[in-house]
Amino acid sequence: MPNQIGQCYSFIIAALRLAWRILPVVSLVGNANAQTSIHTAAQADTTPKYIARSNSPSAPIDGLCIDIDRALERIDSNLHFVGDQSWMPASRVDAELNAGDLDVACGISKTPERQKTFYFAEPPLFSTEYVLVARNDDQVNIRNWDDVRALGDRGVILTDHGFGLVSRLALQGGLRIDDGTTGVKSNLLKLRAGRGRFYYHRLLGLVDDIKHADMLADVRILPVVLDRQAFYMVFGPHAPKEAIVRTQQAIAELARNGELTKMLQKWSTPADKLQGLHNPQP
Repeated sequence: MPNQIGQCYSFIIAALRLAWRILPVVSLVGNANAQTSIHTAAQADTTPKYIARSNSPSAPIDGLCIDIDRALERIDSNLHFVGDQSWMPASRVDAELNAGDLDVACGISKTPERQKTFYFAEPPLFSTEYVLVARNDDQVNIRNWDDVRALGDRGVILTDHGFGLVSRLALQGGLRIDDGTTGVKSNLLKLRAGRGRFYYHRLLGLVDDIKHADMLADVRILPVVLDRQAFYMVFGPHAPKEAIVRTQQAIAELARNGELTKMLQKWSTPADKLQGLHNPQP
C-alpha cells in the first residue's frame, strides 16, 4: 500500500508540473484576449532608438523603439512589451537573447552569427546609412573601402564594442578595426585624441550624438555612404511562437499604413541626411 500511495503521489506531481508548463499555451489558444508579455530592454547608446528624457538616472525613456512598442500594442492589444523602461548595455543584447532573459530586441541589424540563432521579423522596422567620422583638421578624402585599406595602419577605424558592425567590417577584409570602446562620446574622444583615424557609425542619430558630446567643432562626417543596413525586431530562440506571429503581423500593418515611416521621420533630424552625401565609388 505505501508503494501504491507513493506512485500515486509521483503521478500527481508530474501531472501538476505538466499542467503548469502548458497552461500559458492553452490560455493563449483558448482566450483571444489573453495578453502576451514580451520581455525587452532599452539599449544604451543607441540614439534615437532609446533616449532618456533628462539626465536623471530615473528619467523616463523615449525614442523610436518606444514608439514602435506602443504602436504594436495598439495594433494588437494582446501584445505587451515589458522592460523598455530599463537600460541595458547594447553589447549585452545578443547574450541576453541567447540566455532567454530577453524575448525580443528592437532595431537589430543582421549578421551571419545572429541569423544562425535569432528570428528576424519581417518587414524591417527602418534602415539607415553608415558613414565615417574624422577629425576636422584631417583633410583625408575617402571614396570607398579601398581608400581606407590603402591607408594601412594610418587608417584605423574605431567602432563600438559588442555591436554587429564589427563582424560586418571584418567581412570587408584588410581593414584595421579597433572595437575596444563602447559609446559615441567615448569613441569621439578617442578619435579626437588621435587613437584612431575614423569612427564608423550609423548616420541616423549621429549628428545629435555629436552635438550632445559637444564635438561639432572637433569632428566632421565624411560625405560618403559605405553601407546601408536594415534594422529588425529580433526574437531569441526561446521566444513564444504566439508572440512572434502576432508581432510580425502588427509590424506588417504598421508598414502598410505608413506609421513606421512617420515614426522614423519623427526621430530623424534634417542633418541626418547630410548635403552632398553620396554612394561609394566602385
